[in-house]
Amino acid sequence: MDRINNRIIRVLLAVLLLAGCSRDGELAVPDEGRDRIVLRIASEREQIARAVKEEGTSLESKLEKLDVFIFTADGKRDYHESVAPAGGTAVLDKAKSDFGVREQYSIYLVANSVNPSTSLNEVTTLSDLLRVTETSAGNSLLYQLDPLGENGSFLMSGKAESVVLNDESDENTVVEIGLARAAAKIEVTLVEGMNTNGTDDEGDDYRFRFADRSSSNTFRLNNWLATSFVFPEVNAATLPAGATPRKAAPYAGNIVFGPTGEGDARTITLTTYSYSNNWTDGGGLYGNMTHLVVQVPYLAYDNASRSYATEPTVSNYYTIPVTNGTLLKPNYFYRVRVTLRGAGADTPGGETPLEDIDYSVVPWEEVGLEIGGSVEPHYLTLNENELEMFNLAEDGTSLMFSSSSQVQVRNVRAYFYNKYGVETAVPTNISNEIKITPDETLNGKLDIYSPVPTNNLIRYIEFEVWNGDDECDPITVTVKQYPQEYITSYFGYYSYRSDFGFHYENRNQTPRNVSVSYDRNGNKTLNTSTGGFFTSKVVENQPSSYDNTTDYPINYYYWLYNGMRTTRSETANPRMYHVQINSSALPEFPADAKFDAEYKDFTYELGIPRKENGLTARDEANNKLVSPSFMIASRLGAVSGNLSNYSDEVAYKIAADQCEQYVEVYYPRDEKGNRLRDENGDLLPAVVLDDWRLPTKAELLIIMRYQGTSNQGTDAMDYLLNWGYYMSAEGKVFNPYYSTSSSSTAIRCVRDHYENKETKK
Repeated sequence: MDRINNRIIRVLLAVLLLAGCSRDGELAVPDEGRDRIVLRIASEREQIARAVKEEGTSLESKLEKLDVFIFTADGKRDYHESVAPAGGTAVLDKAKSDFGVREQYSIYLVANSVNPSTSLNEVTTLSDLLRVTETSAGNSLLYQLDPLGENGSFLMSGKAESVVLNDESDENTVVEIGLARAAAKIEVTLVEGMNTNGTDDEGDDYRFRFADRSSSNTFRLNNWLATSFVFPEVNAATLPAGATPRKAAPYAGNIVFGPTGEGDARTITLTTYSYSNNWTDGGGLYGNMTHLVVQVPYLAYDNASRSYATEPTVSNYYTIPVTNGTLLKPNYFYRVRVTLRGAGADTPGGETPLEDIDYSVVPWEEVGLEIGGSVEPHYLTLNENELEMFNLAEDGTSLMFSSSSQVQVRNVRAYFYNKYGVETAVPTNISNEIKITPDETLNGKLDIYSPVPTNNLIRYIEFEVWNGDDECDPITVTVKQYPQEYITSYFGYYSYRSDFGFHYENRNQTPRNVSVSYDRNGNKTLNTSTGGFFTSKVVENQPSSYDNTTDYPINYYYWLYNGMRTTRSETANPRMYHVQINSSALPEFPADAKFDAEYKDFTYELGIPRKENGLTARDEANNKLVSPSFMIASRLGAVSGNLSNYSDEVAYKIAADQCEQYVEVYYPRDEKGNRLRDENGDLLPAVVLDDWRLPTKAELLIIMRYQGTSNQGTDAMDYLLNWGYYMSAEGKVFNPYYSTSSSSTAIRCVRDHYENKETKK
C-alpha cells in the first residue's frame, strides 16, 4: 500500500531560518590588466563562499564549468563564453571596450550544465535560455550524489540585470553575481525513541533499538524529479513539461550512523537530492508527493528476558514525507527529524503511522561554493526563536542551529506572570535545574530541560544563542512551558447586562438601565439608577501596563441629568481568570483540612456542561462536569443581592438569568498588560464577552482549590470566592474557606473559552 499516514504529523518548525549574522568577506580581484570584465562569483548569501574541507571536496560546492551569457536590453544574446573560474573570479575574453558605451546588459550564468535539453551554444535569446532544461542521467543520478564525493556537481545559476559594462573609465568592470543551486537538498535523521509499547514486564521503559549498520540499511526516494529548468522558478510553481516524478531503486549510500554511548539514542542520517517538485495539482497528494521509503533493521525486545535480540528484524520500513508542504523549492534545504518508537511496515510502502516528525525548511546556503575563496564567512542561524512546550520537561529536537563556530548559551532567565500580571522570577531552586545544552557540532540541536511548572502558570524561559564571534549577533530565544493545568488572566474594563439596552461606551442608547432587581418569584425589574440586585460597573482608570497594583477602584455607573455619572463602589481585583485543564485526572492539590473535611470524595469529569433553554442543566451528571477551558467573571460581575432570601428554585432561576444576561468587556493586552495593536498599528478595540453561564458544582469546587485561601493565595489566581455560599446549577455550594459563619449566597459566572475573540484563535 503506497500511501502515507500523516494524520499525526506534528509541524513544529518554522519555514524561514533566523540569522544571527551575515557578513560579506573581501576577495582580491587578480590583476588581469585593463579593459576587462571581471565576474566575482559567490552564493546568494555570502560574497565569499566557505570551502568545506573534509575527506574530499564538497560536491555541493564544486564549480566545474561556467557558461556566461550577456543579453542586450531587448533580450538578444550579445555574448556567450564557457569559462573556468579561478580564485573566485572569472575574466571574460571579450574586452570591456567592445560593449556599448553606457548601455545596459543582463548577465546570466549557468554552472555545471552537462545534459541540457538544448546545446547552450545554440541559445540566441534570453527566452531561449529560460526554456532550457537539465536532466540528471547516466552515472550521475541526482538522488545518489555523495555530498563528500568528487565525481559530479550540482546545476547552479545566477543573474545580474541592468548592468553597465562599459562606463568609459580606465578601471576594470567588476560584477558580483550570486549562484543558487537548482536542486533541493533533503536530510532525514532517524532517532531511537522510547518504545510506544510502554514498559516491559518489570515496569521499566525500554528504547526502540536500531540494529548495527548493514547492507539492509537502504532508502528509496519516490517521486523525485530528475529534470529542472536551468533557471528554475523560486517557488517551483511551474515545472518543465515531461518532468515526470521517478521512483528510485533501493540505495545504501549517503547513510551515516550517529555516535552512540551507554544510554544514548542512536541516530541514522541520510542525505539525498531532487529537483523542484510540485504535487499540488494532479495525481493525488500521495501519488506525486516526494517521500522516502526507509528500511531500518531493528533489534526486537524480549519482555521475558528483558534483553534485545541478537539477530535483527530486517523487513522494517517507514514511509516519510520530505516536507509538510506541497512542493520542493530549488536551493532549499529540507531537514526532517523522525523519532521512531516502534516497528514500521513489513513491506515497502506500507502504512507507517509516525508520532514525531519535525520539519525544517531553510535556504540552502550553509555551504558556499568551492571557488578558492580564502576568507571564511561568519554566520549563525536558528530555525526558531520561539518554542512552546506542553506538559514536557525536555525538548531536544525542536530547535536546530547552524553556525560557523561552536555555539554557546548565555543569559538564561526564567519567570512567570503572576495572578496580577506582574513578571515574577522563578524561584532559585527551580531556575538552577533549568539546562539549555547545545550539541558540540556546527550543525546541531539545542536540548532544553526544565521541570514542568507546578504553580498553574506558564513559565517563560529566555536565553541567548551565540557562537562567540563578534561579527555575529546573538539570537534571543523565548520558550513558553505549559503545565498540565494553567491559568491566565484578562483585565476587565466594564460590565452590564444584555437586557439593559445601555452600557458604558454606548451613552446615547435608551433606555438607560444600569441595574436589575428581582421579586420573591424571580421576576425582574430593570432600573435606571444604581442599586438593587446587580448594578453595572466600570474600571475607569485603565492601566497602560501592569505593575504591582493588585486592586483598582471599581465604580458603579449610571445616567443623571443628561450625563454619565460614576460613584465609588469598592477597591478590588477586576481580573477575569482563564482556567485550562488538559487532564481528566484530579490535579494534585496540597492537602487542605477544611476542604477535605467538607468534600472528601470530590471528583469530576472533563466536558463542556450541557445547557437547556440557554441555561446550565441542573442534573447530577452535568454538575460533575468541568469545562476543559473556562473563564471566571471578574469582580465587575459582583452581585449585591443575597440569594439566601429565595427558595432554591427561584435562586437558580435568578442566578441562571443573571449569568445568561451578563456581559463583561476588556481591552486585548499582552502578558505585560500593554494594549495590543492591529497590523496597521492601531489599538485593538474592546472585546465583548456575552456568553456567560452558571457554573456547575464541580467548577465552583475547582475554583476554590485553585484560588487558595484568604490567608494564603496562589501564584496563579486571586482569592475570588469570598462569600459563604455560591450558586451552581445544582444549587447552593458551601465555601469551606469562608472566614465566618454566614448563609449569604453569591454568584460567580463562568464561560466556555475556546476562541480569543480579538485574534479568532
